Amino acid sequence: MGKRQNTKRRRVDPWVGPWLQGYREERAIARDVIASRLRRDLSAVSRLETGASAIAADDLPVVLAAYGATPDDFASAAASRRGRAA
Repeated sequence: MGKRQNTKRRRVDPWVGPWLQGYREERAIARDVIASRLRRDLSAVSRLETGASAIAADDLPVVLAAYGATPDDFASAAASRRGRAA
């Protein structure tokens, strides 16, 4: 029997979903617009934003694009989080 490949996907930190929700609300983007961009239903977007559903790290660029967030926006938020944790 060959080696079993590890298929476990990395997940982003739990603060990302609520950050996305705040980002969306600050820009007055309706949740259904995000759902359409992601080709998901409203409940799936709600679960992402509340943290009930984890976002796979590989999916993060697509999710950021759907919200209109840039990698710099995300990096800034992450750096801010690190600063509070220190």
